[in-house]
Amino acid sequence: RLAEAFPELAHDGSVEIKVISTTGDERLDVPLATVGGKGLFTRELDVALLNKEVDFCVHSTKDVPTALVPGTELCTMLPREDTRDVIISPQGITRFEDFPAGSVIGTASL
Repeated sequence: RLAEAFPELAHDGSVEIKVISTTGDERLDVPLATVGGKGLFTRELDVALLNKEVDFCVHSTKDVPTALVPGTELCTMLPREDTRDVIISPQGITRFEDFPAGSVIGTASL
C-alpha cells in the first residue's frame, strides 16, 4: 500500500525495512497502563526517528498518542482497510443481537 501511495518507493532497493520491536509489543505480562500506556507502542519508533536511525515510520494509527513527541509529525495517513469487525463465539453466534442479555464481550485488535 505504501508503494501505491508513493510510486517512487516501489522500485526494488528504494526502501530498507527496519523492524523495531516496541515495549508495547513485548510487555504482554502486565496491563499496559501500568507501564506507560499508549506511547509504549511508539516510543522506540520516536527514538529511532529523532536519532536519525530511520527516515520515517509506519504504524497503526490506533496506537499513536494524541500528543506527538516534539520533533515528530504525523504527515500522512493511508486510506483505511476494511474496518468490519468479526465475532468469534464458541456457540456459533454471528450477531451481537443474538447474545443473551448480560453477556460479557471482550475486544481486541490484530
